Amino acid sequence: AGATLARPSRSLETFISATEPLPEPARSRGGDGRLPAAQIADPRGRVEAQVGDDLPLVIRSPLGFGEVVFVALDLDQPPLANWSQRDRLVAKLLGFPTVSANANPAQQQNPMGFDDLSGQLRAGLDEFTGVQTAPFWLVALLIIGYIVLIGPVDYFLVKNVFKRMEYTWFTFPAIVLAVSGAAYLMAFRMKGDALLVNQVEVVDFDLTGSIASDQPQAQLRGAAWINIFSPQVQNYDVTVAPAAPGALAPADRLVAWMGLPGAGFGGMNQTTADPPMFSRAYQFSPTLDALSGVPIQVWSTKGFAARWSVASAELATAIEADLQAGFADELDGKIISRLDHNLTDCLLAWRGVAFHVGKLEPGESFAIQRVDRLPLAAELNARRGSTGDPTEITPWDVTSRDLPSIIEQMMFHKASGGENYAHRANYYHRFLDLSDHLQMNQAILVGRVQQPLGPLVLNGKTPDNPNNKRVSIYRFLLPVKPRAAG
Repeated sequence: AGATLARPSRSLETFISATEPLPEPARSRGGDGRLPAAQIADPRGRVEAQVGDDLPLVIRSPLGFGEVVFVALDLDQPPLANWSQRDRLVAKLLGFPTVSANANPAQQQNPMGFDDLSGQLRAGLDEFTGVQTAPFWLVALLIIGYIVLIGPVDYFLVKNVFKRMEYTWFTFPAIVLAVSGAAYLMAFRMKGDALLVNQVEVVDFDLTGSIASDQPQAQLRGAAWINIFSPQVQNYDVTVAPAAPGALAPADRLVAWMGLPGAGFGGMNQTTADPPMFSRAYQFSPTLDALSGVPIQVWSTKGFAARWSVASAELATAIEADLQAGFADELDGKIISRLDHNLTDCLLAWRGVAFHVGKLEPGESFAIQRVDRLPLAAELNARRGSTGDPTEITPWDVTSRDLPSIIEQMMFHKASGGENYAHRANYYHRFLDLSDHLQMNQAILVGRVQQPLGPLVLNGKTPDNPNNKRVSIYRFLLPVKPRAAG
């Protein structure tokens, strides 16, 4: 609508909980100590900071799976450019999470070796059905038994049984071979000979623009995290094959290895580099949508991450939504599933509340009732299987390996309290957290399906083993009509 002058000090200080005040601007610039600011007559989105009732300073609005942040002031001009809190302001504008100064330091200890939720996800993906890890006590017991066999037992045999000390040239290697064979058989029994794959997939559907369009289409964004357990030394070709019904064009894909954050064993932030196991490197495809010749050691694992996006006309009406912000910002309306398969374990989130939907079959509708609502954090808590009062928030379990719970915490990280609650950051996969959309006239429906939409393709085939873990989650961005005036 134009430009104006404003005194934004108190508004910006409150917006970022500043520890130092914003210096007064030079009066020679504005004549009366004010700063030039852009004026928006009819702001669309969430106004996060403003001067008075009619001058928004920060407006945040959703755009697809991302958001646009409008700032009415010039951050590169004094006094903002010289403000000691400018970094804090920029971090707030970009949505970077911060740990509260009042957080309990004891709760922020890091015994797990990773400092990001992606590390917890990686640890969960590393647990394969039917594959056991030898406990320390068993390894120690075997070492002690081996020492006893090649020492006192071998000496007793050649001294008292065979009564020929030179027979140790035969008994010693025989014991070594027997123990080695027994160790291999035990390892084979614990590890097996099957190729195993654990895959977690989140598919986002942006349905907010498809309702009003003459040619509706849904924008899909997929992300997958995959761990492969190899029963032998082998090279693998790795990619994903998204198959969205009614796709308007081939999917854009990116595939890469998945690192472990932190300074723990195998982490990317170790002070010393691990020696390479293989002398030959694997290759990325020219379009970065596949990896070829990835070597994996016997009975070892390797993690991968994949991203893809595609537009689909057929899935534009996958979920029909008629949602309105009712009295006191209550959510009213209903949703109808138009998918051709079941959507299970569903929840509908809006602002800071959630509705337990349960199961949505094809053609089934869910009408929102006020009695079904719970605080979002409490609903997430209940879905993790916590006991006791459903409104009581229990601490996040950093040792949990439950893949759906970890993914949900990443999807609603900010809404559930962020790093102050989980004591783990969500920097590496921050794109997965759409908590801000809940405050910007959008609701989010989350549910699980049986088959992944972007399955892994390994050496030209999709691995099929009943012990493979597959978690596929659909998440729908749904428009919410603002409450009518009066």
